[in-house]
Amino acid sequence: MQAPSNIRDVQKEEIYRIISMYVRGVSNWNFDIEELKAQAALIEDEEESFSAEASSENGDEGDKDING
Repeated sequence: MQAPSNIRDVQKEEIYRIISMYVRGVSNWNFDIEELKAQAALIEDEEESFSAEASSENGDEGDKDING
C-alpha cells in the first residue's frame, strides 16, 4: 500500500510548487494605487455622463406614467 502514499506526496509537492509560483508572480506586481483610483474616477464620470445623455436623448423623465 505504498503507492497511494507516494501519489499523495507527489500531488502535495506539485500543489506546493504551483502555489509557490503563484505567490512569486503576485508579489512581483507593482500597482500605483493613486493612479488606479484616478482611472476609476474617470470611468465613473464617463458612465454618469453617458447615462445622463441617454436619458435626455430619450426624453426619459424617470418612472413617469404614460398618462401623465
